[in-house]
Amino acid sequence: MSSDMGKEVNITYPVCWEKMSSEDFETVCRIISSEQKRSEPELLFLLLCSLAKMRPDNVSYDPDALKDNVVFKIGSKCYVISPKVIQAGCSDLGFILHSIGLSPSPFRMVDRKLYGITFGQYYEADAMIMRYNDTQDSIYLEQAAAILNRHKVNMPVWRQKALIIWWNGIKKYLLEKYPYIFQEGDSYEAVEKSPADILQELRSAMNSDRPQDNDKILNTELHSVLYSLNNIYRKNAHK
Repeated sequence: MSSDMGKEVNITYPVCWEKMSSEDFETVCRIISSEQKRSEPELLFLLLCSLAKMRPDNVSYDPDALKDNVVFKIGSKCYVISPKVIQAGCSDLGFILHSIGLSPSPFRMVDRKLYGITFGQYYEADAMIMRYNDTQDSIYLEQAAAILNRHKVNMPVWRQKALIIWWNGIKKYLLEKYPYIFQEGDSYEAVEKSPADILQELRSAMNSDRPQDNDKILNTELHSVLYSLNNIYRKNAHK
């Protein structure tokens, strides 16, 4: 983007969830969880300005107001930017409102891909988030956060939103990484088995009918369990 003085500046912002920094993710979640009502174009324009760390000079965050080139402040300098460039940037950020991907973890001590989390922690947290989806009661998000972090966590509205976005990304990531397990999960849902029934069958697939090993499975690192389960179901599928 260039100014009327011929200067150029590189405008950078994440173009997918996976490219976001933790700081970017918090910024996004604070904006989209705000109680202030905005149209989608206004919201995307605000997200662009916030992520690119620029602000329009003497113009509101309303893309309809950008009839001509507008002066934007980036740091201590001013640049004239075309509305077409702004529109392209807003389009690039449409994924924030319309797609699922693996964002940063909303918790500093929890890996974004859940490495280091036990199978039991994952299953309990997922059950809490499913309860939230059914009830919209934020207490279940607080309980999920406490399970993942092993202690109570402050959960303002923006972090609740972050947890939902991140967990949707986690589920998609695990589905792609361990497809045979979650194909089995689809069949479980088809016969309306309870989460407890599904957990029992998953453990049985690993413990060779040795229920005394169930606690070991629950306390084993998540990806180690899922990797083994995926291999078991893959072999069964190709028999």
